[in-house]
Amino acid sequence: MRITSVDEILPAVHSLSTPTYMSSYEDITEYYRGKDGRNWTGALATDLAPLLPAGNKPLKYPRGAALRNIQRYEKGDSKIGKKYKDAFKELGKLLPPIKLTPPKGGFTLLFSGYVAISETCESRNFEETVTGIDAVALVNDPSFEKIMDAYFPAGLVAGPCGSWELEIEAIK
Repeated sequence: MRITSVDEILPAVHSLSTPTYMSSYEDITEYYRGKDGRNWTGALATDLAPLLPAGNKPLKYPRGAALRNIQRYEKGDSKIGKKYKDAFKELGKLLPPIKLTPPKGGFTLLFSGYVAISETCESRNFEETVTGIDAVALVNDPSFEKIMDAYFPAGLVAGPCGSWELEIEAIK
């Protein structure tokens, strides 16, 4: 994947990684509590209702039914049924992933361009393989600095100072 701007790094690295999504009631309700505060049950019901199967008789107010069930689950009055468990899994795929896993073999980085080193703009070309914990760090914080730190001593490169191009590939 060819990258020519800092803004393209995050989507490129994430597209080559494997996401893990929330799937449990506990993870999803924790997410909504953090995101929506006191109104979390209403927000969750609104997002969950379209994912519930219609059943024999379509509900007139699916959001209301979802909200009542969420409230029952919270009180402990009811166990989560299969259709709701399935709906929570589907909803989890629509929410931000809880983690990203790099490809098994890591990444190959092929860089060509200008970087600022000690306040001097210098041309550099390199190919580097990023694996293991370094690949995990890159996936979780994809930035120009992380990519430069894969080849140069950490912190040596202040940033890009001219045109540059990066090819990033997943190693399967």
